[in-house]
Amino acid sequence: MNGMQVIGYTYEADCHCIGCAKARYDAGGFTIGTDGPEGSSLDENDIPYGAEDREGNPIHPIFPTDELQLDDEDQPMDCICGTCGGVILEA
Repeated sequence: MNGMQVIGYTYEADCHCIGCAKARYDAGGFTIGTDGPEGSSLDENDIPYGAEDREGNPIHPIFPTDELQLDDEDQPMDCICGTCGGVILEA
């Protein structure tokens, strides 16, 4: 395990906060692929390693060090949850 904190997830072509991703998982919204590292099946936020969205794409974590999307003027934009609209990472 590394020291990098997961602050959200990407799936279905959008960003999602931890709370919304957990609610989605709890509602059966992800399929589960292979187990993750060291035989553990859940990450620190109780999201399964190897989870896939309804399109069959892997769920990816968002880290505080990730680059933000740029606007039309090449300025960083906040990373916003596509489910609840909350700010995941401020520009």
